[in-house]
Amino acid sequence: MIKRILVPIDFSDTAANAVRYAVALSKTLVAPAVKIVHVFMPQIDSEFPNFVPPMEEFTRFRQKMLDDFVSDMEELKQVPGSAVEHEIWIGFPADELIKRSSEYDLLVMGTTGEGGLLDKVFGSVSSAVAQRAECPVLLIPSGMSYTRINRVLYASHYDAADRSMVDQLLAFNKLFRACIHFVHVRDEKSEVFQQTKEQIFEKLFQKGEPTFAFEIAELESDSVTEALNEYADAQKIELIVLVTRRRNFWQQLFHKSQTQRLAQVTRRPLLVLHLT
Repeated sequence: MIKRILVPIDFSDTAANAVRYAVALSKTLVAPAVKIVHVFMPQIDSEFPNFVPPMEEFTRFRQKMLDDFVSDMEELKQVPGSAVEHEIWIGFPADELIKRSSEYDLLVMGTTGEGGLLDKVFGSVSSAVAQRAECPVLLIPSGMSYTRINRVLYASHYDAADRSMVDQLLAFNKLFRACIHFVHVRDEKSEVFQQTKEQIFEKLFQKGEPTFAFEIAELESDSVTEALNEYADAQKIELIVLVTRRRNFWQQLFHKSQTQRLAQVTRRPLLVLHLT
């Protein structure tokens, strides 16, 4: 059950859109609490490396920016004051969000925002958090507004057949009772999908007939991201769900992550579940 939602912001339009999405989603839940956080690390001017900026002044300035950001959002004015909190955290954004993510049931982020050369080399904060967080992460593309979720695409690779992952998917879907499309993308090197499909069927019918509709599709393509996006477009999917394995910084750096690729190109919300 989702009771605590964390939404990090960097004051970009993409972040504001993620807040709107999270607030709209929260209205479909039972007594949720939304926390909006701005995480920053004071930067030192390269021309004056020995000058350490006053932390109190930096924090006060950022707090004012956050207060103004929250007060200017019309959507938040319609929410009871106790349901939405906002707070400043100091530290490297990805590290702080990953470290504290275990305290929340869902982390909602925009897929783009502020970023420089490091983001281009190592991947955005959003994709780093999506890969390593301790709770599910919902990535919201720029300009995407919340609509009721009626069709879900679950990317059914081999990790996705894990019982705990299917349990997480079914628990999330209790909120919507959406039709779930279990979609496997294979290439010439892929193993036969039959065993994974049987595991999914076994889980779905473990307690009798499922209370939601579902479909199973197998696609052939050299590009998983393109195949999933094309299928999602054709089937009018509102949410893509992807299972990923948690990786530390160096594992993430040298691993070709489908999560990161899909997060960069997805045209609809992407929910990332984590297999340890």
